[in-house]
Amino acid sequence: MSTDLTLELINPTGEIANYVQAIWFAQSHKCGETWLPSDGATGFIFPLRGLVSFNDNQLTAPFYLQPIAIQSSKVSYSEQACFFGIRFKPAGLAFLKTLQHPIANPKNILPLLNTLQKSSANLTALLQLLEPILNMPIPRHNSILHTQTLLEHIVSMTPLEQAYAQTPIGKRQLERQVKTHCGITPKHLARIYRVRLAKQKLRETPDINIAQLALDCGYADQSHLIREFKTIFQITPAKYTKRLKAADTRLPAAR
Repeated sequence: MSTDLTLELINPTGEIANYVQAIWFAQSHKCGETWLPSDGATGFIFPLRGLVSFNDNQLTAPFYLQPIAIQSSKVSYSEQACFFGIRFKPAGLAFLKTLQHPIANPKNILPLLNTLQKSSANLTALLQLLEPILNMPIPRHNSILHTQTLLEHIVSMTPLEQAYAQTPIGKRQLERQVKTHCGITPKHLARIYRVRLAKQKLRETPDINIAQLALDCGYADQSHLIREFKTIFQITPAKYTKRLKAADTRLPAAR
């Protein structure tokens, strides 16, 4: 947790968890910024008070629809800002729109804003207000289920051709479905999740050799990893590792 921002987050359960990856609530203690990693997905941000900017563009009430995250994005905030959001899984928002689920339309969330602003706003209060929407039954849709299967394989780093083979409809149809609902191709999504894997390994082992990291994550060579990392996360692996180590030195010593 950052010293200038308190971020509360929960991963929903039940049927909605197939479409929504997180509900989050943030309150700042001073001006600052944070980076949202690329995940090939989108979401809504609802500013409650203070100033909030997304990639240096100030957000205006009542909500902001994040573009599909093919690169990391910067969120800046003023002192005492308060904002929350709903983060969908890749294609999750498009699927829920197809199913006409109310959480896919931010206008259904807006009546909650006044209640939150008048109360002690936090994640618990937000979840209580969202509970009826989150627990609504979701109808079965075979085309969506098949596309979800492919997306789940990609996110879990199943090789792309193997992922196609494990999904019970044709490759071309799957490619069209993913492009339509996700906004990017399966290959592009696989690139994002491969570099996310590299980033996670760096977090776990900051001193790992970059050439070995490239090999472990399936890149042709070190240069390929560095190019992909910088393209998607807008920072090189070396600078990211330096940032990780700097953050560690600011943490209090364990007792």
